[in-house]
Amino acid sequence: MLNNFASIHEKYSKQITLFNYLIKSHLIQNSIPAVSANKERRIDMKKVMLMPFLQLSTGHHQVAKSFISWLKIYDPTIKCETVDIFSYAYGNMENLVSNIYMKSIVSIPSFYSWLYKKNAFENHEKNRFRAYELLFERAMLKLLDEQQPDCVICTHCLPSYILSCLKQKKVISIPIVNVYTDFFINTIWGKQGIDFHLVPDTPLKQALMDKGIKREKIIVTGIPVHPLIKRSEKLKVSTSERLTILVSGGSLGVGQLKYFLAAIRPNRYLQYKILCGKNTQLYQMVKALNHQNIIPLKYIESRREMDVLYRQSDGIITKPGGVTISEGLYKKIPLFLYDPLPGQEEMNLQYLKSQGLAFHLHNWKTKRPIENQIFSSLNSHTKINDLENRLNQYHDQIAENELLKFFPRIIN
Repeated sequence: MLNNFASIHEKYSKQITLFNYLIKSHLIQNSIPAVSANKERRIDMKKVMLMPFLQLSTGHHQVAKSFISWLKIYDPTIKCETVDIFSYAYGNMENLVSNIYMKSIVSIPSFYSWLYKKNAFENHEKNRFRAYELLFERAMLKLLDEQQPDCVICTHCLPSYILSCLKQKKVISIPIVNVYTDFFINTIWGKQGIDFHLVPDTPLKQALMDKGIKREKIIVTGIPVHPLIKRSEKLKVSTSERLTILVSGGSLGVGQLKYFLAAIRPNRYLQYKILCGKNTQLYQMVKALNHQNIIPLKYIESRREMDVLYRQSDGIITKPGGVTISEGLYKKIPLFLYDPLPGQEEMNLQYLKSQGLAFHLHNWKTKRPIENQIFSSLNSHTKINDLENRLNQYHDQIAENELLKFFPRIIN
């Protein structure tokens, strides 16, 4: 692991040195002015700013897009802007950081997992992250001064933390909303300076209340999914002789998906549809298999098309990313989890297993064929009945169209 880390550090040493130099110059020069206190508020249409983090096509961005779609249903005149504070503050350095992140989770997963948990879960001095404040506070003030939003929606913990700090310092007063995109809440998320918290379920609502957040500020919405992903009232149970299993590796096609393909054995009773994301190499590899029961699918932008694909699927094999999981839960499709990426997905896996909301493909690299685990789960009346009960309990927490009921509290 250390050798891998050393090789990555050596490969990117020049870029990292340049990055450190630019950050130091940026802080020393104080080139970002504080927000103008006397700038007049806009009197035109309402404006909402959404803040994921980095430019990677991750769940933070997908949730932001879904949130915008719900906002447009509520009021088509609302102007929505999505901004990554890192790109805004440091420009092309974001591409370097994104590349290092992608290399880290693939090449040194155990190190990244340790680093994430140390940074996001260990107790800090009053949960202060002073480096983030130094790097991003002034940029955030400048951004708010330029954009003049009526409300800010955070789908990532870092902008939430910065905005919470500014709110508690009484530098800003606009409404700030956290939209949690995983089934846990790390220590980086802003809390006391946040006006509303949209959480996936009641256990997380209780967790925030235990930290002193008032009940009326916490709304159980689930992880927001696009309005074109239609909610299902019944568990998807196949009546066909042949099962269709959707396999997802995330919109970027990362993880062990290509190794997973070597472990599957489709037959006339089961076919796989592989979501390759934006990984063209993976798509070509699956296509080259030339197997009638292994069908590669390119990146699907349309949520309407995804809803159709979900309706055609008898199960979903996926890594435990928050958005894919949330859509599967929303559609009440049996979920089979494998290969969590280090950090967030490891935590999601623990939660979903503890709640009985998904099946875990244990040791899929050695326990073959995988189809035995799939059939034994879907053909077990006990397991299916238990899953249906757990999914019903999960759905009971979330009122339909909860977001539309919430919007007047922040927009008006």
